[in-house]
Formats: sequence, C-alpha cells, structure tokens
Amino acid sequence: VFATKTQIALEQVQAALQEGVPPGVALADPAYGDSAQFRDRLTELGLAYAVGVRSGTSVWALAPAPAAHTGKGRPRKNLCRDSETPPVSIKALAQSLPPEA
Repeated sequence: VFATKTQIALEQVQAALQEGVPPGVALADPAYGDSAQFRDRLTELGLAYAVGVRSGTSVWALAPAPAAHTGKGRPRKNLCRDSETPPVSIKALAQSLPPEA
C-alpha cells in the first residue's frame, strides 16, 4: 500500500507513542514541515514541534486564522481565504518582525 513520507512518519510517531515512548519535541525538515496536515496531526497528538518550512509557505500572520466557511453544503475541512485575512509567505512574515522577535 502506497503512503507518502509524511504519512509514514506520522504512523511511526503514533506507533512509538502507543508503545509508551515518552513524547518529546518532533523535529522535521521542510519535506515534512510544509505539510499542514503533518503539523496539524502532531498538534492533535499533543506533540510540540519545530519544523523547517520553505520561504514561500503561506500562513496567516495574525491569530486567529480565518473562520471556517459557514455556507450551505458539506462542512469544509480547510480554512477559507478571504480579502480581510489574506495569508502571507513565511518569508514576508519573518521580514516584518522586529529585530528582537
């Protein structure tokens, strides 16, 4: 059965936790860190993480992120982008921070 690198990694993390390995901080390069699903699952598992991301990865600079769409139809799994809360690249966000950040 085919699985992506991030799926395999998450399965290994889950197996380790189920075997009683004490949780620690998950570290990953951008091949994993660029995956919002990977980061979300680490959060769901209660793990702190420090992951690399590519400079073009988009994020919402201000919390909270835009609310999920509340229109008709099936509930969305992803957040909706809108003109009031546009995402920014990680690079742009980092360059906008004060030097002491």
